[in-house]
Amino acid sequence: MDQERLDIFNIFIKGAAAHLAEADACLGDAPEGDDTLGEDKINRLFRAAHSIKSGAGLLNLDAVRSLAHELEIILHMARTRMIPANKAAVEVLRDGFK
Repeated sequence: MDQERLDIFNIFIKGAAAHLAEADACLGDAPEGDDTLGEDKINRLFRAAHSIKSGAGLLNLDAVRSLAHELEIILHMARTRMIPANKAAVEVLRDGFK
């Protein structure tokens, strides 16, 4: 790996770690109930997934990009109320952001 690519990779890793911490903060304190994620948390999670997907795409990290895209789809569906943002969705998102 050349130095420029290594520098970009290191920037991606630092950014991804911050986005994963943000996701953990959003998902870690989700209360029990029918609607465990509010609009603000869904939007924050979507931005985290989108940012990780973009960086992974730039670096050709296809598995990471694909997973982040799937998380975006779930979050879009929750955002548009196609699926409930309930405990089951939170567990899927927790697993995906691990």
